[in-house]
Amino acid sequence: MRTEQQIMDLVLTIAEQDKRIRAVGMNGSRTNPNAPKDIFQDFDIAYIVTEMDSFINDTTWIDIFGERIIMQTPENKSMFPPELGDRFTYLMLFTDGNRIDLTLIPIEKKDEYCREDKNLSEEKWQEVLSTYPNGSYESIWKALFAMCDLFRSTAIFVADNLDFNYPYEEDKKVNAYLIRVERLSPDGSEIY
Repeated sequence: MRTEQQIMDLVLTIAEQDKRIRAVGMNGSRTNPNAPKDIFQDFDIAYIVTEMDSFINDTTWIDIFGERIIMQTPENKSMFPPELGDRFTYLMLFTDGNRIDLTLIPIEKKDEYCREDKNLSEEKWQEVLSTYPNGSYESIWKALFAMCDLFRSTAIFVADNLDFNYPYEEDKKVNAYLIRVERLSPDGSEIY
């Protein structure tokens, strides 16, 4: 698993070498000194860019971040409208267990981005936990796998009826990753 410093160096090096990227931002738990550190913390990165089309139209540029298990681009989903306005997000899970949520933000929206507060309060976190049957570790895993099963069966049904190809190989990789994570000891320091 690449270290936090290796990921940060990579993120900054890419930005320094690409003149379309004018600034780098970071939010989420890694920016909160009170948030406990664990191996599941993702890197919530924002690139402030001069234009977006060249990034979106040629996705091979993203390969520089490393080999992925899966990448999702929510703004490319046709069934649901984009929720981030002018932004574009790459949600990436890498084969070394690291996760990067990379958001492209047009330079014209930089001030709006800089004013956002993205940390959840303890009270809000407890509200999120309360959406699970009892908030326990075991019930969260049970709920996660139940959600995966429901998603899989629904997605296969939709794909079959609308003549789409269901990504069985990605499904298999993500499921294997989740099973591996579930089996980690509570004090685990590496995913792989």
